[in-house]
Formats: sequence, C-alpha cells, structure tokens
Amino acid sequence: MGFLVENRKEVKRSIKNLRKIKTWQLVLLLFVGSFASATFLRINNVEMSKRREAVLKSDKAKDLAGIKSGLYDLSSFVASHMNTSTGTFFLEQTYREDVKQAYEKASKAEGEHGNIFVKAQEVCAPKFSSWSLAYVQCVDQELGKFPAAHSYEESLELPKADLYRHEFNASLLSFDPAGISIIFLALIVLIILARAISLIILKILLKRYKTRV
Repeated sequence: MGFLVENRKEVKRSIKNLRKIKTWQLVLLLFVGSFASATFLRINNVEMSKRREAVLKSDKAKDLAGIKSGLYDLSSFVASHMNTSTGTFFLEQTYREDVKQAYEKASKAEGEHGNIFVKAQEVCAPKFSSWSLAYVQCVDQELGKFPAAHSYEESLELPKADLYRHEFNASLLSFDPAGISIIFLALIVLIILARAISLIILKILLKRYKTRV
C-alpha cells in the first residue's frame, strides 16, 4: 500500500512540474518561431532572385565575366540557403551571340556563288530585329536555295542550347538563419507534443493508482 501511495505522489509531482510550463507560453514560442522562419525563408528567396537577375543582366550586357562570376555566386548561395531554388533560366543573349559567331565563322569562305551567308542575311535581316530562332530558320531556308549550302552546313557548328540553360536547386535544410529557425520551430512542436502525451500518460497512471488504493 505504501508503495502505491508513494508512486501516486510521484505522479502528482510530475504532473505539477509539467504544468509549470504553460500552454500559452509554448504557443507564443510557436508563433514567434513560425514568423521568424517565414521571414528568413522570404529573405532567402529575395536574395536568390537578386543574384539570378544579376546573371540575366550580365547576359543582356554581353558581359561574359559577369555571367561567370554571377553563376558562381548564385550556385554558392543556393547550395547554402533554403527556399532558393532558381527554376530554369536561359542565357538567351549569350546563346544568340554564339550562334551568330558560328554562322559568321562558317561563312568566311567564298564559293562559286560568293558568300552565301551574306546573301541569306540580306534577305532575312530586314524581317527580324535581332537574332532569334525564327531568324536562324529563315537563314537556313535561304541557304538551302544555293548548291553550296551543303558544304556550308557541314562546317557549321552551332552551340548546344542546353549549355545555356541553368537551374540550381536548394537543399531541404541548411544551417543558415532560416534553417536554424526551422529547427527551433520543430523542437517547439516536439516539446508541445511530448508535454501533451506525458500529461495524458501520467493522468492515466494516477487514475490506476487511485483505483488500487
């Protein structure tokens, strides 16, 4: 009997200690943690967008050094921060310039019909304001009208579009402010669950001891 009484007192003591941690305190911590996590995650995404935009601006400016350093900065930032996946983006201007250079390189040699590339350009250039897929298709169609086009196409090495397409994916958890706040939030949730489960178990034990006394 004394053993049961002593156990009953110990259970009551444990319940009392658990109740010292107020539910509203835990809920408040949960709210603060959620707000902090959302804020840090948003900041990460904004910073990623700035870096991605810097790369695209360098692309438009034909700044190859800026593109290289920008891609390195972007990839490093994404690798160490949550919520920073870039999605797919394409270095359109750099691709167009490289395609243009490939055409110009392949068309340097004069054939019996003259520089057929220049002739094709004279037809297509007035139709398009800049280099584009439609422009390239137009040039190819014009080149096809010349017997020398076959040898020209053999010497043409167009860059692969996939090399100008980039995408960086963030990890699920990182040890930046956003990641640390997520870990803190998870701990608060675990504490709330553990407290609730512990109280339920202790109350069940208390009832059992009452029935035995």
